Amino acid sequence: MRFRCIIYNVKLFTQITQAFAKLLGNGHAIVRFTHDAVYVGQSGVDTTVKSWLQLNVNTLFSEYRCESSNNNEVHIEVSMEHLFRAIKSAHESDNVLLRLMKKGAIPTLNLSISTLSHYNSRFTIEQDVPCRPQKQIYVNAFVRPETPDKDVSLSLIGSTVIALMTHVQVTIQLPNMSKLKTVLEKLRILDNFVSITADWKGVLEFSILNDNVGVRTTFQGQETQAREGATAKVIVDSRQLIKLFGVPELASKAFIAFYGFFESFYGGPINSSEHLMMAPKIDPNEVKIIYLRAVGGEVGASSALAPKIGPLGLSPKKIGEDIAKASGDWKGLRVTVQLTVQNRQAQVAIVPSASSLVIRALKEPPRDRKKEKNVKHSGSIPLDEIINIARTLAYKSLSKNLAGTVLQVLGTCQSVGCTVDRKQPHDLIEAIKEGEVDIPLE
Repeated sequence: MRFRCIIYNVKLFTQITQAFAKLLGNGHAIVRFTHDAVYVGQSGVDTTVKSWLQLNVNTLFSEYRCESSNNNEVHIEVSMEHLFRAIKSAHESDNVLLRLMKKGAIPTLNLSISTLSHYNSRFTIEQDVPCRPQKQIYVNAFVRPETPDKDVSLSLIGSTVIALMTHVQVTIQLPNMSKLKTVLEKLRILDNFVSITADWKGVLEFSILNDNVGVRTTFQGQETQAREGATAKVIVDSRQLIKLFGVPELASKAFIAFYGFFESFYGGPINSSEHLMMAPKIDPNEVKIIYLRAVGGEVGASSALAPKIGPLGLSPKKIGEDIAKASGDWKGLRVTVQLTVQNRQAQVAIVPSASSLVIRALKEPPRDRKKEKNVKHSGSIPLDEIINIARTLAYKSLSKNLAGTVLQVLGTCQSVGCTVDRKQPHDLIEAIKEGEVDIPLE
């Protein structure tokens, strides 16, 4: 396996690696070198944003040489963050030698950067980025989305799309990325989801409409590729769009491709302007149960609640206040909250757990969670209180009798670190098993 080339378009190479570094963070990318093209995609399938890049070899490289027993193709997995840091050293260089090497037992992408010093003398910087050759079976997992034929095409697809399309229907030019990001950041303050619509006349619209506000931003006269009369609609997570549009612009023009509708997340096709502007209609008779973890008596962050309850048409702020009100008796304790949602109305209930019941029985004074860390629960609980807790939890215990549930609660006391009747929980467990302590049948 041999790979070697000269990067003559250092600026474009830097922008590409920077874009993937921002999108993938600490994740890795699969790079596929062929005789005439280079392909880049994510490593792994469970990623928030799907990215794909394809460019012609002549757009970026010269003196290109790629040889292998696999149809002269080279496939490697590499951290784009590390590659971006390495190529930043070449910001004043007009060409960089890129080659696949092996340092000891570690395969690396070697960048040999020739540049001038302040005294006008030429010197070379060597940068090694660890990589890992990949088998063909892993590369076959990449599926290129349909995009306009360009020398450089970067496709970005958010996996949090509520309703997406299955075949290319409208491709339209995006406005200036920085201006578009500013618009989306302002819309993000009002709602977590944004509706996007485009038509064959070159009209691109970003809008939100909820129970409190409606905002619409329209761009006209955009370059488009679509059949006459075609329109496209989609609802996406605005946070993912902001992340996508925050990458460097790789070309003077950027396009977004809309695909033909499939069955939406909510179970029905989106085929009207009403569905474009608002979340899809929810069956008023459908009941959904959601479990959340919250701190009793405190209003949780809306950003944490929104991804779970936003698609159901609920207000994160209102639900957060309802949870804080319902969990007032559990102030400062981590509890499990059950939301029963029907027709955009939610009923809040606290699901007791053994640990939260035990800690509440200790009747400890409220603490500031931000200032006091690693709190030790060293108090004592009466055995009668343990029996009452066991009765509370009996409905979800698999024990045949109450004594078995009491043993389970005593095990929780052991984990929490408290005592029972001034005795170690383990001693009481042994006493109950030996019949020295009587536990009621119910």
